[in-house]
Amino acid sequence: MKSLKIFPKILATTFFILSMLVIGIHVSIYFIFPKTYLETKQQELSIKADQISTNLNLQEETQIMDFVSFYSKGNDITLMAGEGTASNEIEISQGIPADFLSHTNSLVIEERQIQTKTGENLNLQFITTTDLQKEAISLSWKFLPYTLFVSFMMSLMIAWIYARMITKQVQQMKKIMRKMKQLDRHALLEVQSTDEIGELKSQINQLYINLLQVIDDVEEKNEMILQLEKIKYEFFRGRSHDLKTPLASLKIILENMKYHVGKYKNRDYYIDECIQIVDGLTEKVVELLRESKEALGEKAKWISIEEEIQKVTQEHHWIAMKRNLTIHSHIVSKQLLIGQEAFKMVLSNIFTNAYQYAKKGSVIRIVSDENCFMIQNEVNDAIEEMNDLLEENQKKTGIGLLVVQNLLEHYGFSYQLEKDEKQVTVTIKFPKNMK
Repeated sequence: MKSLKIFPKILATTFFILSMLVIGIHVSIYFIFPKTYLETKQQELSIKADQISTNLNLQEETQIMDFVSFYSKGNDITLMAGEGTASNEIEISQGIPADFLSHTNSLVIEERQIQTKTGENLNLQFITTTDLQKEAISLSWKFLPYTLFVSFMMSLMIAWIYARMITKQVQQMKKIMRKMKQLDRHALLEVQSTDEIGELKSQINQLYINLLQVIDDVEEKNEMILQLEKIKYEFFRGRSHDLKTPLASLKIILENMKYHVGKYKNRDYYIDECIQIVDGLTEKVVELLRESKEALGEKAKWISIEEEIQKVTQEHHWIAMKRNLTIHSHIVSKQLLIGQEAFKMVLSNIFTNAYQYAKKGSVIRIVSDENCFMIQNEVNDAIEEMNDLLEENQKKTGIGLLVVQNLLEHYGFSYQLEKDEKQVTVTIKFPKNMK
């Protein structure tokens, strides 16, 4: 039985139980039948006695006696007649065909009193005998094959239907759970009852929903980790801007010193300036190495946007001078909750793009308020040329505008780039909790 599948197991178990029930019913009928049969015989005899007594009442005595003698010969009921005042005073004749020594033989008697045509009272006795056990056995064996066949067929049909009902639900659960195995998000068991199977389906559904939630959480965390790793990678690539800017300034100074251009003839002064730039580069390299160990995930802290902008514009001072750019700024003093190094890198890249691709002799506007920070710079007249410059910048810098956007979004900021034929506007919107 243990190796059988659930359908034949339920079918065999149910059929066995129903078969035992059928056999028990037939055995019970065998023992109950004699009593029931005796009561039925007595009722039948009583009805016949009433009919015959009614027909013989007020008839000639000779006619009555002839009928009694004739009736007794042709029926299983013995009819006797005699005079008397009480029914129990009539003696039962010895001619009754009965085995009085048998323990299973029963004698059924019905008595009626009638009057003859002359007015004399006459008692009639209706007597029949039956062997209850013999009758029960005979009747049982007569119908037993048919009743057993019908009973077993009904048992088999009921067992098959019941087993089918149970296994159908199991098959449905098996089918749905196969889809659950494939992580089909629409694969849920249909609960149609509140019984144990319904409760099991509900628990499986809840377990599957919890599993999907766990999978979603894991995938979300993995996506966050991958995104963070991507930002880290691009961050360290883009961090090269912090090295390129002072290197560009150093190159400008050295070239002007080499060719004795203007004020750069004073080499002693600008050699000290170059040494300061080199020292700054050294510090930045050390800082970059430290960041490579600590990774990008620095905690956000409150910083002054005005101070950070001043630091970045000071670093780009030489580039602005070379391109004859004018800086107009209107900065509202405001504290931002962001990673300081990340924000510094974002500003460095935005300003580098603005200085490098601004129209020579143009004005760069820096504006901030309670809601956002904005940088505007004029560009060449042709928008196609400007787009080419932006694409080229993205290739050269190694960080591009996408990484700037990712860095800002990592701390809850939003980034927007707007461009037309004459200018480019970069807008950084602050989070709502900082407004």
